[in-house]
Amino acid sequence: MRRRTLIATAASALALSGCVTSPGAGDASDDTPSDGSPSSDRSSDGSPSPTPTIADHSLSPRQACEVAGKADVAFDASTVTVTGCIRGPNGCSVPVLDSVAYDADADRLTVVVATEDEGGTDTACTQAIVNRGYEVGVRFDGGLPRRVVVYHDGAYDRVEAARVSRTES
Repeated sequence: MRRRTLIATAASALALSGCVTSPGAGDASDDTPSDGSPSSDRSSDGSPSPTPTIADHSLSPRQACEVAGKADVAFDASTVTVTGCIRGPNGCSVPVLDSVAYDADADRLTVVVATEDEGGTDTACTQAIVNRGYEVGVRFDGGLPRRVVVYHDGAYDRVEAARVSRTES
């Protein structure tokens, strides 16, 4: 019983340690971090910049494509759009969104597109590698990521399909 109490107390103290700061720390008038480098988490008017968060994401299959293993990334006001072509192992393969993750520390969105066999046990699929087109939309709240990396988990391997850094406009 004492062991559980000790573990619970230690876990609570650890959880709170990230929330407790010394007086004056994190003051809005402090424009430079303790290491002396300029702060990158402030907007041009000195207020804190919002951290992007994923609000929604989706994948839409597109028509067949010719060059598998490539993806294009586009940015608009609140959405990152990835249009690509992935290689599937047979004629029943369809593109699926395997994962979407935003790493705030790296300011990077990682998108992984895979293929899934849509054919059932009573479906005959061609046994040839096929190219499948797709479009992924990732809508953000609070801004857009600075970097996007797209991976394809295709027919037999994982490949990097795109690595893009957004330029400020």
